[in-house]
Amino acid sequence: MAANRVGTPRWLNIALGALCIGAITAAILLVGPVAGGQSTVTRTAKAAEGVVQATVSGSGNLQPASQLNLGFKTSGTVTRVFVTQGEYVTEGRLLAELDPSNAEVTLEQARASLQAAEAKLAKEEETSGDGSGSGGAAVAATASVRDATTPSATTVGANSAAQKTAPRPNNKTSSQSAGETAESEGSNAAAKVTVSAATREANLASARAAVKSDALTVRTEEEALADTRLYAPQDGTIVSLAGQVGEVVSASGTTRSSSSSSSASSGSGGSASSGASSRSGSGSAGAGSSGSGSTGSSSSPFAVLADLSSMRLVAPLSESEISSVKVGQFATVTVEALEGRKLAAHVSEVATLSTSSSGVVSYDVTFQLDQMDAGVKPGMSATAEVVVKQAEGVNIPTSAITAGSVTVLSAGKQTRRGVVSGLAGNSSTIVISGLRAGETVVLPAATSTRSSTSLTSRLASRFGGGTGGGLAGGGAVFFRGGG
Repeated sequence: MAANRVGTPRWLNIALGALCIGAITAAILLVGPVAGGQSTVTRTAKAAEGVVQATVSGSGNLQPASQLNLGFKTSGTVTRVFVTQGEYVTEGRLLAELDPSNAEVTLEQARASLQAAEAKLAKEEETSGDGSGSGGAAVAATASVRDATTPSATTVGANSAAQKTAPRPNNKTSSQSAGETAESEGSNAAAKVTVSAATREANLASARAAVKSDALTVRTEEEALADTRLYAPQDGTIVSLAGQVGEVVSASGTTRSSSSSSSASSGSGGSASSGASSRSGSGSAGAGSSGSGSTGSSSSPFAVLADLSSMRLVAPLSESEISSVKVGQFATVTVEALEGRKLAAHVSEVATLSTSSSGVVSYDVTFQLDQMDAGVKPGMSATAEVVVKQAEGVNIPTSAITAGSVTVLSAGKQTRRGVVSGLAGNSSTIVISGLRAGETVVLPAATSTRSSTSLTSRLASRFGGGTGGGLAGGGAVFFRGGG
């Protein structure tokens, strides 16, 4: 066997090598050389009359045009809930109630205090009326005493001589002393009547002020009792219901949910909260309810009421785009979930203050949908596009203009020609002069790259070879030398 292996003819190896080289050459001739490169395709476009629009766009999520966060104006424990999530309600519908016990007791106390103040006022008015008459009688009595004790002119004349001759007594006569005493007492009585009248006027004014104050307290407590009931402020759908029976809630009031007008919502919410706090402070029962409510309540609204018949989209636009956007401009809103359905809209609000995220400044623009679709739901992703400029005339693709000139194709020849361009839209540009409608312009060449393919794979695809051995299957060819 060894002798046979050593004695293999050399010419056989050479023949096998030549056979392999011939097979490779034939394969190249049949399939073609392995090549890779680029092919250039000439593209053209015709100038035509039409409208060119410049637009800006922004994306966001659809939301109801009107959405309210509902909450009680006073604190307490929820006793009844009359609606469910997803239910449509009309304005004035009773949604839920709180335990009214504390508010009822506080109102009864306020009404009792008002009755007592009214009774005191009536007494003061009666006393003031009687006092004015008795005071006048006292003054008249004092004047009579003064007149009775004063000597007459005749008596003075008759006794003048006797007084001149008779020695003057050191002490006053009894009649004079009695007169002076009566006069002094009358003066004191008149002074007492004057002071007492002023006091009565002060007491009367105080009683009247107490009645007004207690009447105001009664009105406030009546409102507090009414606030234990939550009503729907408008027609809409309960899209969220967080409140449950037995839950302790704090006073929050109803606020408007709007990302573009958060300051207004905060203001209305603050007034509602402050009003509820003043009512809670007017009585011990209200204060106790407020304390327990702040402990067990959550930050989420009791319910969210939305008007789903109208939608809007709030989208941020860059600082370079916002100067072209104005309220009232027409726009289109594309809803991705509805297979790119476009809905008519308009710009309803442009934010004055900017927002910044990662150093990028933007301004929120609110688009009000003028067209609705049955499949539109809050939260869907959408893109708004608003036309900021528009012009009509001869236009060509913007990519055809380079350095103020275009390449015109005529009779198979390409000629470079200068043009004056106008409004540049998203893809087309108006040509004011230098080009006529119907002329053909050359667009930038589009190159396509053809990747190289291995000879083995190309042979396999041409001859239907598999992955087995041999040349078509990609097996390696070895040359063996003799010796």
